[in-house]
Amino acid sequence: MLHISEKKFNYMCIYYETAEIVPRAGAGRWVYDGAGRRAERPQPQFEARALLEGQALARRAHAEDMGFKLDSSSRLVATGGASVNKELLQIFADVFNTPVYVLEEHANAALLGAAIRAAEVWSSDAGVKLNDGSTSHSRTISCNLFAQIINRWQH
Repeated sequence: MLHISEKKFNYMCIYYETAEIVPRAGAGRWVYDGAGRRAERPQPQFEARALLEGQALARRAHAEDMGFKLDSSSRLVATGGASVNKELLQIFADVFNTPVYVLEEHANAALLGAAIRAAEVWSSDAGVKLNDGSTSHSRTISCNLFAQIINRWQH
């Protein structure tokens, strides 16, 4: 999948098999080309990447709608089984234009995420810098393209 990360084949695919709560949308399948026009189904390898990018864009749009601001201090922390997939981590790094960190332990991902967030809030209030002990998977090759796509997505 990484060999197509330069977006030579620029598609966005959004599939909802059932109605979604966030964003509020009915079931459906939408495929768009790089110019934002409805498109036919792309070849499978491009459709798979576009689907994953669409999911990452949905998470970014949701986070920004909730008031999160992405800047040079931003980071994502990936936990759970999918966090071992370097291609998926790269897609999230590209879409969010920020480093993605993976912790060595993957068990109890929800509990771990809550603990990380609590520690970040505490460290911010206490003025203490935490050592995260993580490994970074980061690259930001497509940030301008995704900035344009996220703008179309939100409006």
